[in-house]
Amino acid sequence: MWWITFSFHDIAFGLLSVFLPLYVLSLGGSVIDVGLMCSLSIIASIPADFIWGYLCDRARHYKLFISFSFISLALVICALAFVQDLKLVILLYVIMAVLQSAHESPKNVLIAEAYPREEWERGYAIQRFF
Repeated sequence: MWWITFSFHDIAFGLLSVFLPLYVLSLGGSVIDVGLMCSLSIIASIPADFIWGYLCDRARHYKLFISFSFISLALVICALAFVQDLKLVILLYVIMAVLQSAHESPKNVLIAEAYPREEWERGYAIQRFF
């Protein structure tokens, strides 16, 4: 039942992807700032995926990486509530993208370990459904 935590996480970040651009606009930012924020976060998450995956494989403590990712993301989201500077909001969003990728590789390993090979598709589908 560990995948339930991912469901709450996905719900929170789904809502965040809607409300954060509105927050940027309310701070006086433009649509260009929202696009810059999104593109920088994607660019930063590409090497972060490789780094987190490598560290996860070396450490072999998958739940530790998931916990680190979720706790650090919660702290960054709390910090976002108090930030009024547009550049700092963009920076925190990029940091969130890097921290977000810290749990993707361990999640895939946990699904692979929890289900036999024949049921991997079902395991991924169940996790994504919820």
